[in-house]
Amino acid sequence: MYWDSGHLLHRMERWDDISFYSITLKSTGICLQLGHASGVWCINPLSAHNDDFVIINYNSIYEAGQYWNSYTKGSLRGIVMHDMKHAGQCHHPDGIGVTKPGACTILCPACPHTGKNLPDGWENAPSKIHPRFLYALFLAINANFCLARRNVSLDIVDLGFNHGYAFFVRNMHIKISLVHTINLADLRVSHGLAATGTGTIDCTRYNFKQPCSVGDLQKGKRYLNMDYLFFSSMQSSSEISTLNISYDITCQWSKHLWTQMSTFPHQYHIKHD
Repeated sequence: MYWDSGHLLHRMERWDDISFYSITLKSTGICLQLGHASGVWCINPLSAHNDDFVIINYNSIYEAGQYWNSYTKGSLRGIVMHDMKHAGQCHHPDGIGVTKPGACTILCPACPHTGKNLPDGWENAPSKIHPRFLYALFLAINANFCLARRNVSLDIVDLGFNHGYAFFVRNMHIKISLVHTINLADLRVSHGLAATGTGTIDCTRYNFKQPCSVGDLQKGKRYLNMDYLFFSSMQSSSEISTLNISYDITCQWSKHLWTQMSTFPHQYHIKHD
């Protein structure tokens, strides 16, 4: 039997001496190999979970065998190590496990960063030299509800390699903070979803994501989720004296912001007047 590997989804039939009848790709022994370029054979393939792989195409539904590249996880680990190297964290004497949250983030060069682009004694400069907005941080808070994620796996099964080292907060932290406050019972809009969207904190100068400022939303744009992301993002800018925030519900959100801050661990607290 000839099979054109350039067209994977053929509708196949077999002759039984009387008529043709439909067969599956899987019944012919065809296995699709994922994780490699076409024509490249994997030296250590693994079968799909339960050997159950279904493809839904516009013209039919197909069953096929599947091989998964067992080195994919190793490749992902290599990518993380590459990122850690470029962030200057790969050769720490105590290992990458001591990497601080947000340490691998690319910071906005125009935003104020103590010890990087601010002059010595900037916080003590007189008002004539230290205008209100010269050393101010400008942030925007928003959410994207198109980034919903279905509840198809568990963190304990699908482990991550990046534990809050860059833009995303570590899920374990946010779940610990939210588990006693948010009722996770399924609603119509969140049924079957692990996340109903994504919240984020950006700088308004060049739209850079703040360190540890992106996280899942469980039930829409709730104050608690956005509070957590905001205070998490401010860990790298806690010494900034002037902060300007753009948020479509700032008038409501800011009313109890400092009260809410007191419910979070001390590491998330920032100075305020």
